[in-house]
Amino acid sequence: MAETTLKALKNEAEVIGRVKSVDLELGETKDGKENIKGSVTILVEESVNGEARVYSNRFKQDGNENGLYKGFKTVLDEYKSIEETGNKKEADLVRVDGSLGLNEYIGQDGNARRHNNVSAKFFNRLTEEQVKKAKGPKAKVVVEGIVTGIKDINDDDGLPTDDKKLEFFNVDFYKQLRDNARPIIPIEAIVPSDIAEKFEELYDEGDTGKFTLKINNYAVDVEPEELQEEIDGFGDTEDLAEVKRNFVNNFEVVGGTTPYADGREYDEEQIEEAKQWRQKAISDLEDGYVPSSTPSDNAFGEGSKDDKKKQEELTTDSDIDDLDF
Repeated sequence: MAETTLKALKNEAEVIGRVKSVDLELGETKDGKENIKGSVTILVEESVNGEARVYSNRFKQDGNENGLYKGFKTVLDEYKSIEETGNKKEADLVRVDGSLGLNEYIGQDGNARRHNNVSAKFFNRLTEEQVKKAKGPKAKVVVEGIVTGIKDINDDDGLPTDDKKLEFFNVDFYKQLRDNARPIIPIEAIVPSDIAEKFEELYDEGDTGKFTLKINNYAVDVEPEELQEEIDGFGDTEDLAEVKRNFVNNFEVVGGTTPYADGREYDEEQIEEAKQWRQKAISDLEDGYVPSSTPSDNAFGEGSKDDKKKQEELTTDSDIDDLDF
């Protein structure tokens, strides 16, 4: 075990909604260990989408069956989804508890890619009354972190908007930090204009705090005038336009504490060690990258079979979609 000055920080994700689809499968690792992996899509509110995946080996190191595996197997065997029933009202209402993780990989084009995702840990079926009592449906993350930057967000013309981008990192590990661990989770979130000014007054680079993030993942229809400009034709081209959408996929800061100043904050030594762990994770990723010399599906980089396989092996997340009662 590695000696460390780091302390694990709060990292809790909660998704409440209705099961849209269950895409889990039983399998084995390369060394023959039984596992379960895949994704579960949850409808949260109208037009909101997202993704979260699950993974667990069947047996723990002591030979006992893993509780997470048993829970995920119950979801696979028993949970009713909209896809299965064909009826939103017949699908199970659930709460998914987990944490925010990091999916990081190098595509076949050699470029590094990363995004955060919700790693599901526990599923619980709920009644409509329990959903209302829990103030659901919802998809949120409560996470502690150390601020590394607060930057302007520019519009399409390159001019600053009133929104800001918060860059920070969380430190996530269980009990002891192993030598091959990747405990540093870099996160980016939008700070909307109504709280951006106050946020900048409170936080500086290096400050530690706790933030509530809303998970945004939805499609926005392109404005009709934008579509009109794209059509090369004559006369009335209104009915010739294909439906096009822009996709919003981000985290939005909706609340937070003032910066810690009571011993819970990270000091300079801890921040420096965190940077070293992060650099080690990047180096390990780059050292393990082997370019493929054999094209697999007439595609390369993001979206190719090899690329998707790398992404699947490194991610543990769960889907969020739309829900209404």
